[in-house]
Amino acid sequence: MALPPSAPPRHPQTRCRLALPSVTPARRYAFLSGLAEPAAVVLLGLVFPSDLDKSLVDCLLAAVGGIMAFLALSELLPLSIEHAGRKAAIASLFGGMALMSANLYVLHEFMLPHDHDHGHDHEHHH
Repeated sequence: MALPPSAPPRHPQTRCRLALPSVTPARRYAFLSGLAEPAAVVLLGLVFPSDLDKSLVDCLLAAVGGIMAFLALSELLPLSIEHAGRKAAIASLFGGMALMSANLYVLHEFMLPHDHDHGHDHEHHH
């Protein structure tokens, strides 16, 4: 079934080409936006002392996580529903959240050193 001439194309690369004159600026913008996080880490390291307060780091990480969750739900989820369908988009959203939760659990329990005075009994396999 062909789309009417006035309908926007459904292929993401074609949509990008409508927004920008060529693919090169899109790649440049994607590269520059990818540098934002490492640049923020360098800036944070230069501005703040090396012994950052743990609660400050926790607050900053929580704020960034909230921003990322908001953007995923408000911007990415509607696009994925449009391109992949509602069931696939919702399943992917929850699958991704489950995968990230599992990654954090494994990182905390088995890879990061921590004291054993935090209220639960378990063995670490180091």
